[in-house]
Amino acid sequence: SHQRYSMAPPYPGLCLLLLSTTTVVSSSNCLNPDTTQACSGSGTCNVDACKCFPGYEGQWCETCKDCEEKVVAEECRKKETCMECERSPGCGWCSDSGQEIKTRCNSIEATQEICPSSSIERKFTGGPTTIVETRKQRFKGDWVQLQPQGVELVMNVGDTKYLDFTYMFINSGTTFSHNFPENIELKIYSTCGGKFPLKEVKGCHGINNGNTVQFQARFRLKSCPAKSSKWENSYKLTLSQGDALDIDFKAFCSCSCDQFATSAICRNDKKTFLDINPCAKKDTCTDCLKDSACNWCSASKYSYFDGSPLPRCNNDNFFTSDLCPADGKLDPPKALTASEDCSSCKHTCSGGICSERKQDLMDLNTCVSQLSCGDCMQADGCAWCPATDGAPKCNLVSNWVGKNEEGKNGGKFECQGALHGNISMMSSDKMEFFGNHGSYLNLYLKTDPKFDDNTVDIPMKVGGKYDLELTWNITAGRRRISPDFWKLKPKFDAVKLSMQSKNEKILSFLNLKYDYECSGRPCNSTDILSDMNEMVFKVSIELSECPDEDITEPIYLYLSRHTAEKYPYGVVRINVATFCNCDCEKKCSTGYEKLHSSCLGGTLKCGVCKECPDGSFGEFCQCTGDGNEKQPSQLKALPAVVIGKKDDLVGKSTKVLKDQISFDHVIAPIGVPSDTLKCNATYCMNTNSRECYLLTEKNRKFDLARATNLFAIYGDHRLLPGAELIFKITYCPLKLSIWGTHETRFGFGTPPSKNNDYNLPQKESFDMLKFWSDDSYTWAVEDLERSDGSLQSMDYEYGAWFSGEYNDGRKWTSFETRVPEGIESIGYVSQKIDSDVKLVVTETEVIWSWEGFKSPRQPEITELRQKLNMKEKEYFPLFMIPGCETDGDFSSVKIISSKVGKA
Repeated sequence: SHQRYSMAPPYPGLCLLLLSTTTVVSSSNCLNPDTTQACSGSGTCNVDACKCFPGYEGQWCETCKDCEEKVVAEECRKKETCMECERSPGCGWCSDSGQEIKTRCNSIEATQEICPSSSIERKFTGGPTTIVETRKQRFKGDWVQLQPQGVELVMNVGDTKYLDFTYMFINSGTTFSHNFPENIELKIYSTCGGKFPLKEVKGCHGINNGNTVQFQARFRLKSCPAKSSKWENSYKLTLSQGDALDIDFKAFCSCSCDQFATSAICRNDKKTFLDINPCAKKDTCTDCLKDSACNWCSASKYSYFDGSPLPRCNNDNFFTSDLCPADGKLDPPKALTASEDCSSCKHTCSGGICSERKQDLMDLNTCVSQLSCGDCMQADGCAWCPATDGAPKCNLVSNWVGKNEEGKNGGKFECQGALHGNISMMSSDKMEFFGNHGSYLNLYLKTDPKFDDNTVDIPMKVGGKYDLELTWNITAGRRRISPDFWKLKPKFDAVKLSMQSKNEKILSFLNLKYDYECSGRPCNSTDILSDMNEMVFKVSIELSECPDEDITEPIYLYLSRHTAEKYPYGVVRINVATFCNCDCEKKCSTGYEKLHSSCLGGTLKCGVCKECPDGSFGEFCQCTGDGNEKQPSQLKALPAVVIGKKDDLVGKSTKVLKDQISFDHVIAPIGVPSDTLKCNATYCMNTNSRECYLLTEKNRKFDLARATNLFAIYGDHRLLPGAELIFKITYCPLKLSIWGTHETRFGFGTPPSKNNDYNLPQKESFDMLKFWSDDSYTWAVEDLERSDGSLQSMDYEYGAWFSGEYNDGRKWTSFETRVPEGIESIGYVSQKIDSDVKLVVTETEVIWSWEGFKSPRQPEITELRQKLNMKEKEYFPLFMIPGCETDGDFSSVKIISSKVGKA
């Protein structure tokens, strides 16, 4: 219905008054008191009453029904674009592409007559909405003076809206201030507790303590903010006593047709989104920034106001470019040259989004904008893959295929790792309600009601719907339900479903919808419960948003009368598991790798670098805070074999140096990422700690290699006569026993030539040597010497496979650790901690020496000479380096110098 305006109209001269030669008879009842004109000149006075000309009405024909409509329509038709049109009060735009319309902007009334409702913009309606009524008291006497505390205010240009609020005075007076811009007019009205008639005030003073005063704020949106980023903004109405009313403001300033993925018409000249924003045709950051008129948005949180995705390359003066968060907007002062690209730390998109597929925009696929696994889990219909071939790690579930699955070339993307969030969005279970028959059900007992046969487990993501078909067996419960209920001949909808839980807060995150079904069809008004044997409920439950914490309390679905929710006739228990975050983002979980070599000091979470150190940024934390490039890390993971498996890497790699020994590959513990041991050619450091391994030695699944994060490192050159090796080990203590054992070893060995069953528990490295070598000579660090804390005791051991024959002729083979032949009398040997260790290989022996070398049994020797023909077996340098007790410490081994021998 249209508004009616009193004469004279606001557009003088544009309203054509009807002229008549009829004689006007003046009567006091026909005189307009405002103009003293009979019937306002727009009608005739007949029998002491006005008879209005067509188009006019009112006691004195003072209202022109069509004048304002005509004026508004004429002004609206001057608007060439939807944005101009919708910013004009009284105007409406028709974006219907199925009609040929010369001027698509018209008055709202005219637009509604000629345009399909689906092609008419839906402007904001309604007054301010309270989103925070009050707050919790922080301490006794902390009075909540201002109510409400927060509101949402949505406005169209020309709107005037009112907000009522109250304030309880404590210090007798207060003054108002606000941070609204000039285009939003704010005036506050009050009587200041009855001190004077309602009027505009800047505050109230002289109010008795404890009195509550009512206020009314009047907002008027005079025009849209110049910057589109301010079309949605937060403001404060502040009181001088310290309270503030938070106002989430939204202005209707653009049209839904102002987007890439639409066929709707947004301009009279029919120019498309790409016609007026040609930069949006570009698909990559580099191509975008090579045009000086364009800018690129790399931010994850970038979309149109309705949440739909936008092209990331935009003309500098186009409104969508201003919707990009400042920290994600790339707009260099000059266009990139032919040799420059967006990987530069000066204008990098690295760590954000650097390219897009226009098909994703057409499909309204917002998944590809999520840059973390947690954000991906909270987006509707999305799943996360930590390892891809360059595709976005977050995508629609339907866009992923596994390894070797078909569809990769049909718009699908191969996930090379474990897919997170791949749960069915539409599921269904059928079951009966537990017959509670109207008895009171107490959910607050120490033990939750179980209902084992009437329980369903539901995995849920945001936006995912879970369907249930629940049957109420009326026949079974008829005798046990009060006869008074049946006497009323209740219809099918005399009962309802509701959700209940001990934790009522979680119910706000779940949306429940259901339909009644009677005899296989939708129920109607003729369906009486007492005439039925059963009734079916088609239930849909949706997770609207993620709660702050996992849902641990069960949800109970009650079937009850409308006025007796606590006395259900039937109950179903629902255990909800929410997929709102990813374990690989949590410390001590698989996929969480601190100080990952590819992240230059950052943490690898679910396949992406996070927590870049010292203000650095970028996909690999490669950019310093001032925009310079970091030097790439020389420490990386070595090729790895998992403990218990055959070593297929020995001798396979290309030697780093022909005449010197380098680190080649490792044997890694189960469940420990190989990158946590970082190496270059001559240095390895183990940054692991024991904080994430909680099992003790008493546990049947205890794994010493995992508990100590123990890596075995092999050198790349075989030890032959003439070889020399000087190295140094940095130790850190482990408190696995009262001895504070290091679990560190060094020596030489032949890599495992077969698989060995790695069965738990594994408690002693002494018994585990077979998993690291078929045949080895190693020094084991035993303990610090009590008499001198700078020394540690070393034990030289030989581990190998031995075989023989029992007396009955049966053959046996076992791995044993023995004292090497020829040195039985040496016993424990002292070593100064952190001293250089030297190994020399000759034609007939190996020689070990270091600072502090001393054998209590043979005090005269300063080195160990062992008779051994190193040509008989393929021995390689072997180092076993554990992690540390405390996070932040590390152990390491460094090759100081070396020389390769000859056969």
